Amino acid sequence: MVSVIIPSLNPDKSLTDYVKKIINNNLKPVIIVNDGSNCIYNNIFEELADIEGCIVLTHEVNRGKGAALKTAYRYFIDNYPFYSGLITADADGQHDIDDIIKISKIIENTTSKKAVLGQRDLYNKNVPIRSRIGNATSALLFSVLYGCNIWDTQSGLRGFTTDLIESMLNIKGDRYDYEMNVLAYLRIKNIDIIKLTIKTIYMNDNKGSHFRTFYDASRIFIRILSSFFAYISKYIAASLIDLLIFALCFYLFFIDVELAQKILLATIIARIGSSIVNYIVNHKKLSTDDIPPKNKVIRYYLFWLAQIIVSYFAVLKFSLTENINIVFIKLIVDLLISIISYQIQKRLDFKKRTLKYQ
Repeated sequence: MVSVIIPSLNPDKSLTDYVKKIINNNLKPVIIVNDGSNCIYNNIFEELADIEGCIVLTHEVNRGKGAALKTAYRYFIDNYPFYSGLITADADGQHDIDDIIKISKIIENTTSKKAVLGQRDLYNKNVPIRSRIGNATSALLFSVLYGCNIWDTQSGLRGFTTDLIESMLNIKGDRYDYEMNVLAYLRIKNIDIIKLTIKTIYMNDNKGSHFRTFYDASRIFIRILSSFFAYISKYIAASLIDLLIFALCFYLFFIDVELAQKILLATIIARIGSSIVNYIVNHKKLSTDDIPPKNKVIRYYLFWLAQIIVSYFAVLKFSLTENINIVFIKLIVDLLISIISYQIQKRLDFKKRTLKYQ
């Protein structure tokens, strides 16, 4: 069984018929969250509450879409923990019932943690230009930082298995940025993602949307960056330790050693030290991810060895040809290597964990 969650602010009367159609397809309860709507819309929510299979939860003041989703998630967990999962949809009716049904079938037939992301055709001529540009920009930034291709990062039609919901309550964000934080969470935790192509429907040039183009888009971009930097902070710490050990070895411990050997020894020792720090920080992740720890360790050290080789030859070459401090050379070289390595590893992970469902 699958429930449908719809956060709503100042809804159109058509929401009532939309909810009835969902319930008629045996998707219930439909959990509506009145997120501080104006009192003139009370009659709509009263009509919704009278529909069998529809539950209306209320925020006295507007708290944002993310907060509304969390309110519904908590209610769902407390009352329907035995369900297969839930689906989130927008209140403007722009998500087709057939697509909601498709997602429900995927959720009902899965046996593992999984997220289903509805993906619209953003090149469709019916897509408002502001929506197209905003989505394309956030998708590009998300792809660069997280190494994955989710072309519609702002779609509100999503499905989640029940075993994901409790952890999603702890994800930061109370407004539209929450949905982007969820994507970052799914990516960082290596949750299986299914991308489902859905119908692209925009009504009245999307005038019913409460998305504030500049303000909400800015919050989304800030959240993408903050989540990313929070994620890589532990790797930055390991890199700084690597650089420190390299400098100590190069200038203090191998003073009388030939330059090439000095760089090689300092590079190897520094990498060993930083990898130990990396393991201490990440060993819990190795044991909790679905990817077998043995496979992760093997791949980690293959990249580790490749980075040592590339770093050594690059630092050696530039130290012989450029009159620049060798620690600064290593800093720049390792920074470039880390960026390339990160992109490769993330794309390898994402290819394994992302399915496309037609």
